[in-house]
This record gives sequence, structure tokens and C-alpha cells, in this order.
Amino acid sequence: MDFFYSPLGDGNPVFTILAMLALIVVGVSGWVALAVSRFMKGGNGDMTNRVPHLYGYSVCLVAVITGLFCTASVIRGLFNLSNPLRGDMERFSVSASLTSFEAYRATYQRELMFRGNRDAKPDTLPDAELRARYEALKADRIAGARFEAARSITTSAILLLLAVGLFGWHWRWLKRQTG
Repeated sequence: MDFFYSPLGDGNPVFTILAMLALIVVGVSGWVALAVSRFMKGGNGDMTNRVPHLYGYSVCLVAVITGLFCTASVIRGLFNLSNPLRGDMERFSVSASLTSFEAYRATYQRELMFRGNRDAKPDTLPDAELRARYEALKADRIAGARFEAARSITTSAILLLLAVGLFGWHWRWLKRQTG
């Protein structure tokens, strides 16, 4: 997945960056409007008392949302680690399947047709050479998938620990503020 993925399917990085900036501006403006409004703590309450509460609750909310996404990422990574050939595999890929040698043999010619000439003659590799290619590609795909899964699990677990720490610290801080 590309970093500049647009949920609207546009694929234009400038549009995606502008949309993210607009969401940030709207979110910060809403937060500031809530902080200065009379709605919080009713009437003409002390604004210096409202801002810390909004800050604390905002950090806790962001920590909870981050924790949920990180938990889902860790679970996905564990599944990918448990079965590296099937994890995050593209369903409609033109590459040869590596789940079994028979599947590889059946999809090998399809891969050749899509990569090169559509009028390519069927490849007549002996089974021994085809099996050697299959084993090499399988080992490479497993190693790559395990590395990606381990990296995903590690980064998500670290971010999850930071989110839990931020939530815990700010929640205790809020409890001390309210008395």
C-alpha cells in the first residue's frame, strides 16, 4: 500500500495531503472552540481549568484509538507470521502460487504469459528444475513475509505500549486534577 493512499481512490498525493491538513485544521479548530465555549463546565467557568481537562481527555481518546489500531495490526502480523505464504497474499495476483508445488506448476505458465509475450509457447522445464525454482521462490517469499510480519508486530507493539503508557499517565493526571 502506498503512503499516499487516498480513501476516495484518487491516488493523487497532493489531494491526500491537502485532505489530511484540512481534517487536522477542522479538528484543532473544533477542539479550540470547545475549550473556549461556555458549554464546558457551564457558564463563565475558568478557561484555565477547562483546557487541561480537554487536553487530558483528548490524549486519552487518541491513545485508545491508537491502541485499537495497533492491536489489530499485531493480530494481523501474528497471523502472517504463522502462515507466511498465505498472509497478506494478493487474491488476484498474476504471480505463480507458492502454496504447493502442484499449485506452482499450474500457475507458472500464467505468470509467464502476463510478464512477457501473450503468444509465448508453453515452457517445457523438467520437473526437477521447476521444483528447484519453486523451492527457491518459496524460501524467499517465506523469509520476506516473516521479516515483514516481525517488523509489523514490533512497531505496533511499541506503539501500543506507548499508547497504554500515555493513557495511564494522563488518566491518573486527570483524576488528580478533578480532585
